[in-house]
Amino acid sequence: LSSLQGNMIEKVEIITNPSARYEAEGMAGIINIVLKRNQNQGFNAAYEINLGYPENFGRTAIVNYRKNKLNFFLNYRLFHRRTPGRGNIYQEVRASDGSTNYLFQNNANNVTGLVNNIRGGADYYFSEKTILTGSYIFRRTDVRRISDFHYDDYKGSKTNLYSITDRQQDEKEAEPNAEYALTFKKSFSKKGKEFSADLRYLDYWEKSDQLFTQVSKFPDGSPFKSNSKVQTSINDEFEHQWILQADYVNPISKDAKLETGLRSSFRDMINDYWVKERDENGNFNYVPGLKNLFDYKENITAAYAIIGNKAKKFSYQFGLRGELTDTQTELRLTGEKNPRNYSNLFPSAHIVTG
Repeated sequence: LSSLQGNMIEKVEIITNPSARYEAEGMAGIINIVLKRNQNQGFNAAYEINLGYPENFGRTAIVNYRKNKLNFFLNYRLFHRRTPGRGNIYQEVRASDGSTNYLFQNNANNVTGLVNNIRGGADYYFSEKTILTGSYIFRRTDVRRISDFHYDDYKGSKTNLYSITDRQQDEKEAEPNAEYALTFKKSFSKKGKEFSADLRYLDYWEKSDQLFTQVSKFPDGSPFKSNSKVQTSINDEFEHQWILQADYVNPISKDAKLETGLRSSFRDMINDYWVKERDENGNFNYVPGLKNLFDYKENITAAYAIIGNKAKKFSYQFGLRGELTDTQTELRLTGEKNPRNYSNLFPSAHIVTG
């Protein structure tokens, strides 16, 4: 969301009670962001500069050119942000022997990020009501996150300080991702009747490189060696997804409307992670149980139908969505697999009176 230019957005719809048109995982609510479509003939351009505190600034360039049935558009944004934060935690842990341990924690963090975002493509107007759009979006986010934690551990009472620990997390994160889309939309002469089809390919990648430095000591200042450590962690995540969706809306009468649609999604995700810890000789070794390669494959096919009508002060909408899901997960280094195949029906109903 932070990478979207404000002047690209036409409206934001908050759907608190989604119909069967939307994916089942969004039944708790949907945020639908509708982007602007510039239909003016000729050359149009805009340039924006954004400033904020603390260190919140960027620039945006928007260009489009339309001649007759062709419209070309290109948007670019460069954005920098720094987000400081702090917090504290108080915790009581009661043991089985009746004693109570106490933890006082405070933390401070500083996150800096640089976002590059480019979106380009073209519209072809078969007519003003029939449009084919091809677009490409590339985003890259580079983040540096430094978090400092301070812990005071007490045993038995709030006056019996057991240990003092300082821990720092230094994380560098890169997130380049690309999205290709081909969209066809046709509006008919009959008001409210329309058909749309969308083919989309998503190529996401995320790399997180972390360094953890922890120094612990007893109240008298002597080192708490077993609780002092240096660790490194790598977490690489790759995601490839194909999405095909078609929706059809047909008003049956003045107030009655029928909606139908199909959606297929094919997702392949790989998560490669490990944690290493420095030993007494300065060598880094893998921490047992914290190294693996997780493979997740998911295929979902869905269809839905919705009927709605209105009579005087009474209106209703009933829908039904069916989904076939095929997932396979595997931890490659340990050979653990968990295939699942299932189908579900998701009914929806909206009734309004008054």
